[in-house]
Amino acid sequence: MRLFFAIKFPQIFLEEITQYQEKIQSDYWRLTPIDNLHLTLLFLGEVNDNALFNIKQIATQIQNQLKGKTIYLKLQRIEYGPNLLRPRLIWITGENNKELNLLTQLLRQNLKPFIEKEEHFDFTPHITIARFNTFIKPDKLPSLPQPDLFNNKIITIKSFYLMESKLSFQKGAQYFDLQEYCF
Repeated sequence: MRLFFAIKFPQIFLEEITQYQEKIQSDYWRLTPIDNLHLTLLFLGEVNDNALFNIKQIATQIQNQLKGKTIYLKLQRIEYGPNLLRPRLIWITGENNKELNLLTQLLRQNLKPFIEKEEHFDFTPHITIARFNTFIKPDKLPSLPQPDLFNNKIITIKSFYLMESKLSFQKGAQYFDLQEYCF
């Protein structure tokens, strides 16, 4: 099974994102369905069923370390990513902060034996709202509207999730909650 840890958002915020997505529809990209909108903290990749129990135990220990802490996500802007020279996504970026960084570091350090492919880049908090269908030269990209709604919006994070990703040729990726870990 393909596993990852993520932050999920309140329904009202997800609906605000879908309203924005309607404004940027294009044949160049496909919009992320509302049920798939999340912020990935750590992608584990393929994990065998026997490891699931250990992964859940470690996540519970991390949850206990964070009890009583408040984590905020401050949104910054909507942009093409992850690389402006070869963009593949449209995402809402967030500001990395001490508490969010602590959560990602605890997950990465404690779950290292279960990570299929180690990622060697700095964590960039983001919510992917669209994926490109084809390559577009950067100078041909339309400018993205920057609604005040997302600029400097602060979201309180109260939990993180262990999720499973199932790939389907017909439906694309579908995500399923395996367990929620509240702070």
